[in-house]
Amino acid sequence: YKQGKLDEAAVHYQKALAINPRQKESHCSLGAILIEQGKLDEAMSHCHEAVRIDPEFAEAFHNLGRALWLKGQYGEAVTAWREAARLRPKRTAQLRQLAWALATCPDKSARNGAEALGLVQRAMASSGESADLLDVLAAVQAENGGFAQAVETAQKAAKLASERGDAALADTIRTRIALYQSGSAFRDTEAPRGASQ
Repeated sequence: YKQGKLDEAAVHYQKALAINPRQKESHCSLGAILIEQGKLDEAMSHCHEAVRIDPEFAEAFHNLGRALWLKGQYGEAVTAWREAARLRPKRTAQLRQLAWALATCPDKSARNGAEALGLVQRAMASSGESADLLDVLAAVQAENGGFAQAVETAQKAAKLASERGDAALADTIRTRIALYQSGSAFRDTEAPRGASQ
């Protein structure tokens, strides 16, 4: 389904599940497709089934978190992503995503700047500095009240993104710099960057 043929892929996974409804990977992949199609309740059903089949299936928790986040169920999304990070504690993308959610969640009760800082530091310790991780670090710094640090970190992130040819990310980061300069933290209502990237 990564080639953009979502409807075709959905039919493929539905047929596979008709033959064997216990294929956790098919439930998880169908869930991801349904999220892309905006069919969030159906996606959550498939993600829940994948987790029921295998309670240690991190990717299903990741997809469940995406669907929950898009439905505005932020606390539950963070819970799902925490479980995914617990199951795959060394996966940088998983740590990055959870840190981002904990720093930028619109629901104050689901935010945790201290936990987010620890996660992004772990991610950076294992994979080094990147535009993506510096962007997350800047959001975490702003969440924790370090707006001057956030501006400096975000400027470095935007520069790295530009240098690697990712103008869209650089522009997005620059819009957040203005927020940090005004003493405001960023709040994200869209699904945070996927851990499968």
